[in-house]
Amino acid sequence: MAISLLELRKRYVIASKAVEDYSLKISSKLSTGNTDKTLLRKFNLMSAWISFLEPKIPEIINIQGASPTSIILPIPELNIVDEGKEEITIGIEDYKGEFVPILSFFHGTFSGDFGARAIIGDDPKAIFAAEVRSYLNDMKNEAGERKDLAFKKGINITVKTSTNDVVVSFPATSDFNDQKIIPSPNIINQSEFTRLIVKGGVTEKISGKNLSQDLINSYNKLLEEIAIELKISYADDNNITTTY
Repeated sequence: MAISLLELRKRYVIASKAVEDYSLKISSKLSTGNTDKTLLRKFNLMSAWISFLEPKIPEIINIQGASPTSIILPIPELNIVDEGKEEITIGIEDYKGEFVPILSFFHGTFSGDFGARAIIGDDPKAIFAAEVRSYLNDMKNEAGERKDLAFKKGINITVKTSTNDVVVSFPATSDFNDQKIIPSPNIINQSEFTRLIVKGGVTEKISGKNLSQDLINSYNKLLEEIAIELKISYADDNNITTTY
């Protein structure tokens, strides 16, 4: 049965440890004169195989990606005495310093919003949630998919129906780690945004050169020979028993 490169690497590590342990027993027997040339030849051959395979079987590094902790945006406040609307932008920079707008629309109220105000009232949180929903809808193309830069960067914005919380979720990457939320200058409660720091993102990483299945099978045959000679099993990494 064919095995994977990851399994081959695990077998190599087990075999290498077994050969190392075997060398200690050989040394002990040599010191007492209780050994023969056959044992030495076997050890030298297995030791040569291990040395040959070491650079051939790369160590595999597999780090699973993880999304940062989601962020709930505060309600932006404007320096408007009575009523009015101003264009606001709320965004973030990635690790390259590229600014990515998360939201960008006219925020506030004016006397002509009779229909909307009749439905949502004067609650600032409800007003902001309604504006975000409208913005997200405006950002959709004919196929109903978002077309804004934030979406292309994997940033998702949702509005919770039960609480009207505006939640920003980031993709499984470290690109936005330690970056703060950046509000436009006309938002007066700046600190409520800038204190929100993205944390916990992990970029998936898989490293190590690939081997063809034929090479994997060939190298595995050598490891199987070592397993037979040293009477070890690759079935359980944590329970390696040897009999010499």
